[in-house]
Amino acid sequence: EKLPEDESLLDKDRYTFVTKNWQSDATADLQKIDVPVLALFGEDDLNVDIVDSIKHLQKALNRDLLTLKVYPQATHGLLDSRLLNTQSPGVIHVLMIDILGEDAFVNDVLSDISTWIKNKAH
Repeated sequence: EKLPEDESLLDKDRYTFVTKNWQSDATADLQKIDVPVLALFGEDDLNVDIVDSIKHLQKALNRDLLTLKVYPQATHGLLDSRLLNTQSPGVIHVLMIDILGEDAFVNDVLSDISTWIKNKAH
């Protein structure tokens, strides 16, 4: 596979990130994990292929340690994609999160994280 040479397809920062990381393979590092993992994905993620990511996590990690969940209408950052969905957030994006507070996140994600932590901390 080869990256497109046309930078105009992505903004400059995103293009630089992609060129540095597009062939990264974290499989060996993932296979070393021996603690519970909560992997949460937004169905509307613009940054990663969630189906591919889930496939690799399931292959690399002990399934007894892995908890997976995909949130509809959620971004890469698990924000409500109807309000905030961009690959390259800027100042306005950050201000919107500050204004919206917890309402910026997709329904149930914060409580799901808290519940998972409480269940694993016993």
